[in-house]
Amino acid sequence: MKAMNTLTEKVGSMDTVIVEKVLTAVDASVDEKINGRIGEAELVFTKKISTLQEEIAQLREQMQASAPKNDAHYNVNHEDEVNSNDPSWMVQDKASSQMNGAVQCVSRKKAKKSEVKLISPNLLDTGGEKVVGTTQVKKPARGLKNVKKEKVEVPQLRDSGGTWSDLEDKEKYGKLGAMLDQLAASVFDGPLQKRKPQLTKTQVYPYVGNSTVKRIIPGDYVSKAHYDPLAKVAEIKFKKLLDYLRNLSGDNDVDTQFYMKLITPRNDWKTYNEGWITDSHMASAMLMFHKRNMRKPSPYCSDRKAFLEHWFVKMWVRDYKNYDPKTWEFSEIYKKVFNGNYPSEFSNNRKWLKDVDTLFFCHLINGDHWVALEVDLQKKIIHVYDSILTVVPKITDLQEECRPFTKMIPLLLNEMVPGRKKSTQQFRILRLSKSVPQNKLPGDCGVYALKYIECKAIGCGFEGLSDQCILAMRIKLAAEIYDEVSGL
Repeated sequence: MKAMNTLTEKVGSMDTVIVEKVLTAVDASVDEKINGRIGEAELVFTKKISTLQEEIAQLREQMQASAPKNDAHYNVNHEDEVNSNDPSWMVQDKASSQMNGAVQCVSRKKAKKSEVKLISPNLLDTGGEKVVGTTQVKKPARGLKNVKKEKVEVPQLRDSGGTWSDLEDKEKYGKLGAMLDQLAASVFDGPLQKRKPQLTKTQVYPYVGNSTVKRIIPGDYVSKAHYDPLAKVAEIKFKKLLDYLRNLSGDNDVDTQFYMKLITPRNDWKTYNEGWITDSHMASAMLMFHKRNMRKPSPYCSDRKAFLEHWFVKMWVRDYKNYDPKTWEFSEIYKKVFNGNYPSEFSNNRKWLKDVDTLFFCHLINGDHWVALEVDLQKKIIHVYDSILTVVPKITDLQEECRPFTKMIPLLLNEMVPGRKKSTQQFRILRLSKSVPQNKLPGDCGVYALKYIECKAIGCGFEGLSDQCILAMRIKLAAEIYDEVSGL
């Protein structure tokens, strides 16, 4: 009996093992078939999804190609809705998630489409592009009411009637007068309709405006009389300049050419370098900086700075061509500059090293390119601020262009500083590139060089200086030169 029970248990356990093996085999077979079916379905769906994505991409391209590109559509649609007598909202039946049910909801009508072309009279829009003219409307939407707008009157600094001796004289001045009127309108008037620009963190608005302190270089002192070198021109100064230009003797007048070269927009240049500023502009600007430096208080971050007169710098370069270490002697004008007594009308008696640590001036390299130079007398380094690095790409060539200063400044210090240990070691050249804004449209290197000097003297960075705002900087420079140093 006991043996029979043992055999029964073995048979029972064998049945269980066989059942489990059978079930396992069946499950494996079923899984294999299911996975195969799933794999086939995935391939089919993947192909369909890829085809659908391609069709969607083609539809998007077609929609973008046919869609109007004017940014003002949203505003016009909104105005159509406001000025129209038709209701803007309507009640619609919307299918409910419940079976055989619907709910009423309020939905907005589609706005009617119309195309508006906006042209701002502002000299620089928020993107920095030049735009002129007045608002033009094409295909107004139905129901859009015409609103009468008052025309902004541009100040006429000289009446057009009764001032010309004959018709030839009037025609002679017509082109110049028209350009001045256009510049006045672009500077004085504000934009008619502008969408507020959405700038990323890396973008800089063309005008920094009253943010000099935010851009102050760490460690530099901020003068109580500081100003923003990148702010727009003061309206009263520009009006004075326009008034003066309108009353000059003709287009060939020296002063007319001087100022018009600065304020003429690039699109009106007859040649690519028509607006390239000359030695006279550099001399006037440097004299203006020198005059500002003598104010009490000075707008610059330190009174231990000097701005070298440009004609003296030109003479210095010419003298170096004839330099002979055996026979060379510094003339009296070098000694006056060293002692702060040149130009004589702005003498301040500030001697190099004793009262002045930093020299600023502009230098013409390669015969056709302006750079700004900052000389550190204490560290014996000359910093070069270059707006177009490709003009003189090699540092060795740049060193050769600056040789008159790297070589002769130590010699001048040897002669003029009592008790100084004689040294013929030349000053080092250091050209900064990463933080220096570049002139991507060549022709404005002179304005860039002057702005580098002005920013460094104030103690602020170059953020905001770019080709987008350079025309406004040219106009500002012309107006300030006329206001501050035109009579000198």
